[in-house]
Amino acid sequence: MRVLFILPDFNYLDFITDYSGFNHIGLGYLSACLKQNGHETRLLHLTKEIPVEELVKLVKDINPGLICYTSFSNQFHYIKKVAPTIKKELNIPTVCGGIHATVSPEDAISVEGIDTVCIGEGEKAVVELADSLEKKQDFSKVKSLWIKNNGDIIKNEIGDLNQDLDSLPFTDRELFDFRNLSGTKLGKLNVIATRGCPYQCGYCANHQLQNIYQGKGKYVRFRSVDKVIEEIKKVKEKYPEMNHLEFLDDCFCLNKAWLKEFLQKYKQEKINLPIIVNTRVDLLDEDTIKELKDAGMRELCLGVESGNEDVRKKILNKHISNEKIAETFKLCKKYGFETRCYVMVGIPLETMSNVLETVKFCAEIQPTYLHVSIFQPYPNTALYDLCLNYGFITKDVNFQTYFDGVTVLNQKSINKDETVFAFTYFRIFVRLYEKFQNRHVRKILDRLFLSKRLNRIFMKVYPLTYAIVFPVEAPYRLILKVSPKSARFLKKKVIIPLRGLTK
Repeated sequence: MRVLFILPDFNYLDFITDYSGFNHIGLGYLSACLKQNGHETRLLHLTKEIPVEELVKLVKDINPGLICYTSFSNQFHYIKKVAPTIKKELNIPTVCGGIHATVSPEDAISVEGIDTVCIGEGEKAVVELADSLEKKQDFSKVKSLWIKNNGDIIKNEIGDLNQDLDSLPFTDRELFDFRNLSGTKLGKLNVIATRGCPYQCGYCANHQLQNIYQGKGKYVRFRSVDKVIEEIKKVKEKYPEMNHLEFLDDCFCLNKAWLKEFLQKYKQEKINLPIIVNTRVDLLDEDTIKELKDAGMRELCLGVESGNEDVRKKILNKHISNEKIAETFKLCKKYGFETRCYVMVGIPLETMSNVLETVKFCAEIQPTYLHVSIFQPYPNTALYDLCLNYGFITKDVNFQTYFDGVTVLNQKSINKDETVFAFTYFRIFVRLYEKFQNRHVRKILDRLFLSKRLNRIFMKVYPLTYAIVFPVEAPYRLILKVSPKSARFLKKKVIIPLRGLTK
């Protein structure tokens, strides 16, 4: 059977005008499993919203026997818009999976044009569904599927977690126009070594997944080091233009024994690709950081979220002290790591004074890169429930992306204008606090940041302010918007050498 994946992968950063999408590892696994079982797979990788009539024509030309939709919550609106017409015009069986369908299956199954919803890890369920459709057999009891049935919904229990990740084929990168993806153009080889995260941060879906899979097997699982190394080598051989490796795992340094084995074998195999990983501050000590650096690790991406410990612990449910964060960033700098610091503004019950604490804390720890986002209450997370209970959102909230410069929360402690200002000016004020250590100057900066009247003025002159504070980065962003190829050449030949960075 020919199975068609439809993936909305829209770019919300207006200065990346040549965005061509990123590799979706989850879809790659589904495709690989379907191919392994004799099915054909195709992909419509949508990097912008196209009219439904155009999409119907593309689907018709492919002529699939099954359509698989997937999306994040902030892009699910597009599936809601196109699914009814595709169903009406072509009457092809449909299934919707992915994180939104998993954490909000009621919303997904309610959409006209979606026949079936797949909850959780879908490799086994999607293969069984495709097999059944091809053989015209009943699939009403396939685990992990919710199925519309004559006005009712069959809600099958979720299937057991796969405890042997090595049994899965490597993710199918050929499903995509891989060489022309934005990530590939940047030389980024994405790999994932684990599934599951043991933590329960209030803004993340992991606590929901842990509950969904209660009693269904060990939640946090690891691929063998040998399999991960084998995959890296194969992809590097096929795509020699890859110049760095990025692990997409939530907590790469979680298992110290696995980590030690991986670092040793990675070094022995002389793969020689600098590595970027996501991890938690409290998983790092000096010995671990030394080992990471020795094996070729280049960048550590660390979630700080807020500079206020009460916000971080009591609201975000992330129990890490400022002292530990500062100590870890200091060690990273000592051993020559680039660091990426993730922070959020507009957190429920947060104040502008809390945001200012975050700004000052970032100026203190001085990460190489700041990754600033606006908090979004994604469906059925702990903080989504909190926002509903406090009346900050309604159940029909339109989910946004973290980087769209929009907050959907209506709260008094930090209003929408303040949140957007904090997001827009965060990096500028961090740079100013880094530059000016004098306490009198800092008091002036405090007043500037906290003044609602001045905030409104600052928003009107943001391009000028940005250009003054970031005299190299600002013109690069402008050139990137007008001529992306020229901008990236400029970055490689001029900006990187000026900043003394390795990428």
